[in-house]
Amino acid sequence: MRILATILFTFLVTYIQAQTTNIFFNAADGRAMRTYDTTIIGSGSTWNARVTMPVDHDTKVDSTTALIMVVGLGEANGNWGVIAVNGWHYWLANGWDGSVTLPNGVHHPIIITLQPNSGWPAENITNVKLGQILTRYKIKRGVPGSKKSGIHVSGLSMGGWTWTTYVTGDAGSPYNYARLIASVAESCGANPNANTPYPNLFDQFAIYGNAGFGGNLLGFEQQLDGRDILNRVNRMNSNHAGSYYIRTNFGSGGHSNFNDHYNPSRTNWTTGSSNVTATTPSGGINLSMAQWQLLQGDTTLPVTVPPETIILNPISSFTHTFSHTATPNFSITSTVNQGVVTSWNWVQQYGPATLTMSNGSTSTVTLSNITQPGYYTFQVTASGPAGSDSKTVTVHIRDLMMKNVSDCRSGGGKKFIIGNVLSGAQVSTTAIYVPYVNRDLFFGELIKGGDTIVIAMNPNNGNYWNTITIGDFGGNFGCPITIMSDSVTKIGASNGAFRIGTMDSNAVAHIKLDGLANRLTKGVVYGFQYDRNDFTHESNSIALTINLGHHIEVSGYSVKNAGVGFFLKKNSDSTNPFSIYDNYRFHKVTFHDLYLHRINGEGFYIGHTDIAGVSQSGNNGRTVMGDSLTITRAIIDSTEWDGLQVSNFGYNAKVYNNMTYRTGAKNQSSQQWALFIGGNTQGEIYDNVSVNGTGPVGTLGKGTVKIYNNLVDSINNGLSDADGIYVSMSTSGMLTPVDSLIAQTYNNTISRVVRNAVFHANSNGAMKAGKIENNIYVGPVSKDFTSNASDVISGNTYSSSLNIDNIWKDHPAYRIYKMVKSNPGYAYSFWDLQTPAPPDVKPVGFRRGHKLKYKPN
Repeated sequence: MRILATILFTFLVTYIQAQTTNIFFNAADGRAMRTYDTTIIGSGSTWNARVTMPVDHDTKVDSTTALIMVVGLGEANGNWGVIAVNGWHYWLANGWDGSVTLPNGVHHPIIITLQPNSGWPAENITNVKLGQILTRYKIKRGVPGSKKSGIHVSGLSMGGWTWTTYVTGDAGSPYNYARLIASVAESCGANPNANTPYPNLFDQFAIYGNAGFGGNLLGFEQQLDGRDILNRVNRMNSNHAGSYYIRTNFGSGGHSNFNDHYNPSRTNWTTGSSNVTATTPSGGINLSMAQWQLLQGDTTLPVTVPPETIILNPISSFTHTFSHTATPNFSITSTVNQGVVTSWNWVQQYGPATLTMSNGSTSTVTLSNITQPGYYTFQVTASGPAGSDSKTVTVHIRDLMMKNVSDCRSGGGKKFIIGNVLSGAQVSTTAIYVPYVNRDLFFGELIKGGDTIVIAMNPNNGNYWNTITIGDFGGNFGCPITIMSDSVTKIGASNGAFRIGTMDSNAVAHIKLDGLANRLTKGVVYGFQYDRNDFTHESNSIALTINLGHHIEVSGYSVKNAGVGFFLKKNSDSTNPFSIYDNYRFHKVTFHDLYLHRINGEGFYIGHTDIAGVSQSGNNGRTVMGDSLTITRAIIDSTEWDGLQVSNFGYNAKVYNNMTYRTGAKNQSSQQWALFIGGNTQGEIYDNVSVNGTGPVGTLGKGTVKIYNNLVDSINNGLSDADGIYVSMSTSGMLTPVDSLIAQTYNNTISRVVRNAVFHANSNGAMKAGKIENNIYVGPVSKDFTSNASDVISGNTYSSSLNIDNIWKDHPAYRIYKMVKSNPGYAYSFWDLQTPAPPDVKPVGFRRGHKLKYKPN
């Protein structure tokens, strides 16, 4: 559940109250330990807690790490007798001494089992309890940019849910909940999808967790106990490498055997091990839950190190992006901060055996023959003179599922120009072909975050580039790479046009294709212009293809006479391990301020329509997923197929403030949508104007899809009768479990349609009840507001004489429609009508008769 409460810890009315139960014992290495019971009181509830810690913790200056567990629903009842049925204190009561052995020595974390007084605690309640623990005990909090956190949390069933909702429970930046936690381990954790949009919110834990070093998730799921944990792990790995999914088959394979997961002596979680049936990433881990968790955070021991002891640089993670060659090679160097090293020893622990390791007895090891992406772990041991100290650190190497993320260039970005100088096959008089910008060092150095690539106007070929192909570069959060024109970049050819990231190894990330850059300085309306000016507009001419990329913004692109306008799709090919990696996503893609005129196919073709990846040619497995899509301020004038179609784009697709006119002109069955959110997609369609199409505005999506504040006018003349707004659900090929469609259609104006104003068809019965409310139908004959999904239908009205020109006159999309209608083919722009709103600003929901204003999201 999402609780929009204060993020800061509050200690005014909460406190930890100690009990008298004390059990003293010595760990195997002689460390004196203590277990005692206590209660945490505050925020209207009392939680029981059992704590194990070194006896001398309170007298030490240094902080330590903590393993904090929340019990399952069956034990969340305040009954002390069940607090140790499962988890860490079960094992402490059955022979474990509480120590965790890591490469740098034996650790004695504070171990806490929390027992809420009732189930399903809200994030703000959990935050208060955690705040009390951090006030009472000296636990490593982490320092952004300097030190990782030492706070590791876990839970079984409801307890796992408690922590996964907590790390996704921040209302916004600076993500204080997520930043506190280094790692989460869940044993058959309940699905935290009450925090919506799910699983998008795991991005903030993956990116900002662990004091900004990136949090990690370890999820154990029983064979017959689906908890959607793999979806969460995939989402984490799409943003930050290092999370794991372990599927097991203990006992009956159901919702049970939690202590098997918590077992501190079980360190083999690979498919070669008994009761492990699958792991993601492949190869699994050879660590106990406790070992894995502690290795994700600050692993420095809370002791003073003698001056003569060797100290290695703490290499905890090295991320390599497989973006250069089919068999990449690279080197890793370990350096010494203190001490004398006489010998080095590198050992590969996990990962595909094809890798070749050279110079393993030196400080720098060379790794080559890496024939497949995956997860690799190495240990390097530095030893001193005979009889002296030795130290070992662990190095994790992982292909980033989000490709080509680079560092931000220090001191500001550089500008590079392409197309002004001929360069062999890469820049000719008709084409630019630089698919591997960084691999080939086309500009003489690596492109980094914050840089700008300027595409010059072609001095040949009538100033047109036939094709532009560019890829293999990327920026970072807050410092994208900008691609712009020196004035106007003109493109036009029969076989494609502008291609970005067209193969796996030349993916692009954190880029802005910015056609708006020269508007204020040079008066250029659209910096990128595609025009098949012979008016043939063949189907294989695509104005812009993005075949693999994430965190992409496209703006200021005019397209005329193309086969397809904007194309974002990739086929699957499991025979080529470098074509698509598991878990990859088209993530956070934005299109805004665009113009399309006379398109032979779709104006926007976004996301693969073959969800299962088996029915369309060119596929033999699951296709690339997408999420977090925005399309706004686009003018779509005259398409023969769909004006805009989105499919297989997961969650948070937003289509708003666009204009479509004369869409679906070819009368091609199933290709007549004006605006469309298709299968396996959740999102919103709002504040759009769609006029004179042969097909409707609508969705076949999943989850809650909202369609509101749109003007839909004159949907007719198609091969079959058309509704103004049509809603159903397609389950063919959808990923399971299927998230049933709940459609909310409200505050729309629909006029002059052939069949229903609004029709929630629910053709296969997969929809759940939504609503059809407060819509207006305008026309000489009343049309139905109809639902086959048990929706609430209320407040809908009919009018025979409503003046649409008057009530919609201030709507930017409607004003543009009127201008386009009076002068077809002219590149009118939203920017021609008003001060431009930046892409992260959305319009206040338009209401009839009210002026449209803008506000920050």
